[in-house]
Amino acid sequence: MSALLLKDFYSLRSYFKSFGIMYVIFIVCFLKTPEVLSSVMAVMSPMAVINTMSYDDYYHWNRYAKALPMGSRTIVKSKYILLVLLSFAMSAVAAVVGSVMSIVQNIAAEKLPVIWGGALGSVGIAILLYSFVLPLLYKFGVEKGRFIMIGLIGIFTASIYLLVSLRDKLTRFIPSEAQLKLLLYMSPLIILLIVLASYQISCKIFEKQGAD
Repeated sequence: MSALLLKDFYSLRSYFKSFGIMYVIFIVCFLKTPEVLSSVMAVMSPMAVINTMSYDDYYHWNRYAKALPMGSRTIVKSKYILLVLLSFAMSAVAAVVGSVMSIVQNIAAEKLPVIWGGALGSVGIAILLYSFVLPLLYKFGVEKGRFIMIGLIGIFTASIYLLVSLRDKLTRFIPSEAQLKLLLYMSPLIILLIVLASYQISCKIFEKQGAD
């Protein structure tokens, strides 16, 4: 497993250089709103997982890896672990940078919990979103999967915009504060169950491809 993760990190060295430039641009763009930075980075950082899958397709890695004794499930599991590691790592870095930006600019101290809370929440959203994307990537391939992922992000964004626009008409459907707290406490378990279900689906798709 560690060898698979190292392989992916080595393949991402050039990507991280480009990502560093983009990171600086994001810092400049969100200079006055550091609480947004961690949220954006948490959603953007797992894109690296898709890059590793693109490299694997280009070099026909999966065909070779399936001949190794590690097993198909281990190969798939490494992508999910990479997803979680990158989501937490990039979001933590963004939260630290956002906190420093907030302190340097003398922005209200009460924004710091918002920055870290937003980073943690964004990690959950990123993992949840890419848990839906990964099985599609295994099923349809990386190139088609990219378009599907963009479509999912578009639907997700449009749904949030629609809910915000109709919030006055949907007041009776808005959960109470107690219900929202319960949902918040249960969210890690819900996300974990979705990730496990996504992993099982990806494994079945990947194993079937090996049998074709």
